[in-house]
Amino acid sequence: MPGTRKTAAKKAAPRKAASRTAHPAPDAPAGGPAATPEAEANRFDLLSVLDTESLEPIQATFRGIDVDIRRSFTGEEAVRFMAHVAATRLDAALEIIVGEVASELLQALAELSVTHCSALLNKVFEMSGLTEGEIVAPLPASYTGMAGAQP
Repeated sequence: MPGTRKTAAKKAAPRKAASRTAHPAPDAPAGGPAATPEAEANRFDLLSVLDTESLEPIQATFRGIDVDIRRSFTGEEAVRFMAHVAATRLDAALEIIVGEVASELLQALAELSVTHCSALLNKVFEMSGLTEGEIVAPLPASYTGMAGAQP
């Protein structure tokens, strides 16, 4: 086009990032990153923040099923519990809290309405100390196998 000026695009030189060198920690031996047993013993385990208090189980019953609701969990158990809840694997989450009786308890809970079932699960989860408030929404009809539910 007349009146426009073509300019050559300047090509910028590629920038080189300054090389970084790793500096060993002051207490790390010169031979590698392996820490001494004393240093390992002094390391704080962040997962321990999720540990719950060491409390006695609460004894409960539901339609003749005796349940001991645990109230003492490690951080690892708390993480597994929340992963099961997030994936809607409530049977596995409940098993962490009540043990082997979980499947029998869930079978009895399945006879209730979806609203009542989720209310009771929320209560057990809250009593365990792993949650506060309600974390289980009313379950879909397919979870309890209600009539008309899609498999």
